[in-house]
Amino acid sequence: MRKIGLRKRKKLSRKKQVENQIEGKEDTNDKMAKNIKVSVKGIPQATKYVNKKIAEALKNADKGVKQATFFIKGEVVFSINGDRAEHESVDTGNFKNRITTIFPKQLQGVVFSDVDYAGILEYSPNIIAGPRAHFKNTKERNEEKIVNFIKMEVNKI
Repeated sequence: MRKIGLRKRKKLSRKKQVENQIEGKEDTNDKMAKNIKVSVKGIPQATKYVNKKIAEALKNADKGVKQATFFIKGEVVFSINGDRAEHESVDTGNFKNRITTIFPKQLQGVVFSDVDYAGILEYSPNIIAGPRAHFKNTKERNEEKIVNFIKMEVNKI
């Protein structure tokens, strides 16, 4: 009489088990492969670190905006004095002395004059030598410097 026995299933190497899983031929006897869980540690710490760096960058960028705003104020005064390309706009010195800066919110600086005739000097074609455009021309001449003030501060973090 001949014995009929069950053939033992050949145990696959771990490498072969992984290859079979990748190919979709998962070994049903491999309980370990079915129960693998992946967790990433340190996400709260990483988030906190990134948020801290963002806050530092914004703070430094705001500092750069303030430096650039004061620089532009000085350049506008030079322009009014006739030390730049625009025609001089000094009679009594009132206009030049009333150039002001304000910072209405973070990352925003404004240079302006509150004298009644500032708009006339800046835009009117009806004045001698035409509109002076002290503010507009100063901004256009110095756009790269404005960006550099901000970049220098942000790069300090």
